[in-house]
Amino acid sequence: LRTIVQAAQGSEQPSPLVGNPRIRRMVEHGTAATQLHESGGIKADAFLQMHFTQLSLPYRDPGTLDFWERKNGQLRLVLEPGLIADADGTLRRAYPYGNIPRLFLIWLCTNALRHATAEISMGPTMSRFMSEIGLAEGGKQRARVGEQLRRLFAARISIIDTAAPAKGAGGLMREERKQMLVADEWTLWTSMTGDESGAIEGGRLVLSDAFHKAIKAS
Repeated sequence: LRTIVQAAQGSEQPSPLVGNPRIRRMVEHGTAATQLHESGGIKADAFLQMHFTQLSLPYRDPGTLDFWERKNGQLRLVLEPGLIADADGTLRRAYPYGNIPRLFLIWLCTNALRHATAEISMGPTMSRFMSEIGLAEGGKQRARVGEQLRRLFAARISIIDTAAPAKGAGGLMREERKQMLVADEWTLWTSMTGDESGAIEGGRLVLSDAFHKAIKAS
């Protein structure tokens, strides 16, 4: 954007791109953001661990696949579904997917960094938690939140960085891998709304050591 702005300002005949309304709005926003950044006026108020900005979780349910993966260059995110229990005790494998796990990861990384702790409180009620991550309340939405959090906590995530064999390496491919769970332990709410009097058990989790280290590192 800086290059486009400089080219537009320094040329008597602006590039056709600059005449495009969408590009022009990008230039205007980019110019304003650059000025704010250089003046110290931008302060990040949310964070996301680096790999999840490059390799996001699935938007749709992968269903019965043994594993799901997303690639970005030589980086690969592999997601394996975990076991979660239904109300009758039946165990089933299920993938986290959609906007709820993505919003939650931003909230989680932000709180882990701000409070410098691996033990995260999700508040006394699901209603308050949903408000914090920007989700409208409703019976179906609350059920989705509880379901998707359980799916996310149970899933195993692998971040794999591969490279083709180097010359003279005997044909061996280099591979770096991080395997992690989001949390080692968690407690979800025993009430959907409650009276926030403290009589109910709130939501909390303890980040896995691997995930906590990944957040702090990038």
